[in-house]
Amino acid sequence: MATSDIDGARYAVVNVNTFDDFERSRLTTETVSFDGEGEADRVTRRAARWIGHVEIDYQDAAFVA
Repeated sequence: MATSDIDGARYAVVNVNTFDDFERSRLTTETVSFDGEGEADRVTRRAARWIGHVEIDYQDAAFVA
């Protein structure tokens, strides 16, 4: 999971490729490149496409570094 705080709200994205027993045929994939993307464009894209209203309970979370 990756998070980004944008205008006082926390957004998140997860990599479903890390899920156990996830059926990949449920996905639509495309090749993208963010080379040359500026900060303003990146923030706009994240706000539009990432999961909004994210709450994280660190008490039960397991982290691997």
